[in-house]
Amino acid sequence: MNPLAAQLTIRLRLTFTAFVLFILAGPVSASDWEASLGLSGASIQRHVKGESDQHVVVPYADLRWRMLMANPEGVGLVTSPSSTGTLKLMVQLRQSAFDPAENRILKALEDRDDTGEFLIKWEQVTPWVDLATFASVDMLDRHGGHEWGIVVSRELVMWGGALVPSIDVRQQSRKLVDYYYGVSQQEASANIAAYDGEKSVVMRASVSHVQKLGNHWHSVFAFGYENLGDGVGDSSIVERKGYWSGGIAVFYRF
Repeated sequence: MNPLAAQLTIRLRLTFTAFVLFILAGPVSASDWEASLGLSGASIQRHVKGESDQHVVVPYADLRWRMLMANPEGVGLVTSPSSTGTLKLMVQLRQSAFDPAENRILKALEDRDDTGEFLIKWEQVTPWVDLATFASVDMLDRHGGHEWGIVVSRELVMWGGALVPSIDVRQQSRKLVDYYYGVSQQEASANIAAYDGEKSVVMRASVSHVQKLGNHWHSVFAFGYENLGDGVGDSSIVERKGYWSGGIAVFYRF
């Protein structure tokens, strides 16, 4: 499953997880928490052989209570040391790019397990652009690798809302790529060649537009193109190195 599909699936799990956390936290005043709830859907072009284009509709949840937060990125803590800087410490889910049990072309390959990752992220607002730097590592010793990167975005007020173009550049480690996209000699066949994964620079360009529909209702439209880099793209299980995705969400902000 590609990153956008993974994020949309995480939203479903986070909706339940976040509510449990807030219940355990006990009674809070209205000023202690923020919440946005709604519905989101997306279409994602396939990039792995034997997989189908994905069309998903899942609940959307973005919840925060004091320093505790749960949103499509994951579950964790957030703090703002300054008026322009935000630090996030989170646990996120990374999902496998395919399921051999449901993929006829890759059914001979061993299953690649989902894993939990620890994510640290710093977001900085500047007069020109918004910057975010991040790094994540495997917590469950599945792929045993890491990822780090930077996101550059800019919010532009237009079309009755906020237009946000962004560029995301990430480097995935050799272990991470080899676990999810590598093919061992034992798994190789006439159609799927053996492949030792190498570190890969993944780049994504996207545009989103947030529209306020009333006092509380909002809509979000987004589309983007992602290039998986040579480390992933050269794998014998990858059908295309780049793919398109698009999505829309409608949510109520309390």
